[in-house]
Parts: sequence; C-alpha cells; structure tokens
Amino acid sequence: MTHTTLMTPWRLLAAVAFALPLAVQAQLSPSWTSPQAGITTPQLAVDATHAAWVVGTVADGTIRLTKVDAAGATLLQRSFAVAGVSLRSTGVSVDAAGQVVVTAYRVDGVGADPAPVLAKFDGAGNLLWQDVPVPARGIAYRSVTDGAGNAYVLGSRVATTAAGATVQDITLTKYSPQGVNQWVRTWGAVATGADGIVITPTGLVVVAGSVAGGSESRLAAFDAAGNLLWSRITDRRLSAKNVKVHVLSTFTHRSCELADNTLI
Repeated sequence: MTHTTLMTPWRLLAAVAFALPLAVQAQLSPSWTSPQAGITTPQLAVDATHAAWVVGTVADGTIRLTKVDAAGATLLQRSFAVAGVSLRSTGVSVDAAGQVVVTAYRVDGVGADPAPVLAKFDGAGNLLWQDVPVPARGIAYRSVTDGAGNAYVLGSRVATTAAGATVQDITLTKYSPQGVNQWVRTWGAVATGADGIVITPTGLVVVAGSVAGGSESRLAAFDAAGNLLWSRITDRRLSAKNVKVHVLSTFTHRSCELADNTLI
C-alpha cells in the first residue's frame, strides 16, 4: 500500500523559504557593470529609456553626472561646480521629459556652513538652470517631479526662533520646470533628518522626517499649491528609508491613520 504525504502549508512555506536563497543566488550575476571611479556617495535614477543617471561627489569639490545606457555604455559625463565653494551631491531624479534634477549642498573651505544647491539638466547633459540661494543655511536632500515637470525638493534649513534659539526645520520647496521657486513650506518639525519624499499619481506630495531626539518621525502631506493637508507624528523613529517611502507611496491624503500603521 502506498502512502502519500500531503505537504502542509507550514511545510510548503519552509520549502519555499529554503529555495528562495538558491533562486536569488542564481540571479546575482549582473548583465553589465559600469565603474564610477573617483566619486563618493553615488546616487542614481533611471529614465524612460532605461538609461541610468549617476551623480556623485568628486574630491575636488565638484559634482559629476554620468549617463549610462541600458547596455552599460557611458553616453555622457558632466561636471558641475560653483565658484568658491565645495559641493556635496545628495540625490538625483528624472522627470517625464527625461530632464534630470540634482540635489546637493555647498560648504565653505573648511567643510562647514552648508547651504542647499539645486541644478537641472536636459537629456543631453546641458545645464538648464541652477539655484544656489544666498544667504541660506541648510541642505537639499532629495527631489521628486510631477507630470508637468515641477520639482519638489525635500531639505532642511537652519532658523532662529523668537527666543533666539537655533533650530533646524524640515522644508519642502516647489520649483517650476524653468527653475522658479514657487513656494517653501515647513510644518513645525524641529528636525534631525529629512528622510523621505514621494509623489502620488494624483499629485499629492508626502514627506517624512525625524524629529529632534530621534525617537519620533513627522509625516505631512501637501497638495500642488503647497497647502498642508495633514501632519502627524509617529511614536517611533521611521528608520528604514526605503521601506518608509514605499509605504508612504501607497497612501492618499485621506489616510491619516498612516502614523499608527504597524508596518512602519
């Protein structure tokens, strides 16, 4: 008599869990590699043609922007500099037209007194515009773009309170496709870090940052006109930036319960 052993759900789960590492290992060989020697803190974004735009900081205080096609060939390389200061790149994004937004900050000769820097390039690597506000203290961390080519930049700025105390606020700045500063918003976050930004298909911009002390995170949602739709503080630090951004991107402005979601 032949006995047939049925695989229980737990055994099936264990079998899948055992097989997954083997499957992942089999997929680890890259189709191509593109060495990006000479830069630190590289960031990348992929455009509609599957070309990768890589930005990084060079030791001489300039920023290097490189475009690599879908086959791994370098198509172009550009350097970006601001006279008299050193630059540090922080991020890169690509809009629907294939134009590239680079976020960064500048520092003085001793690496202090940071101030935000933003630059936009066309698909051929030509500089379209730059914004280097003076005077300003802060950092431009990352950006997202909407379907019209507007850029929303998540950053921080140093401010002085009425009592004379120096604080750091999280900021959201909107730029037109031509580089005109449309508005700047803060939402009362005395911050230690501006951690995440996403834009929904309906144009809602959701941002997240850690509050001073690192034990809490503040979430806020804005519409395209800069109106604050809601703002919540979690009771814990949202430490995994990538998870945080993906979770935020699935919610709309009606999801005020986001702050209490156990996934984050």
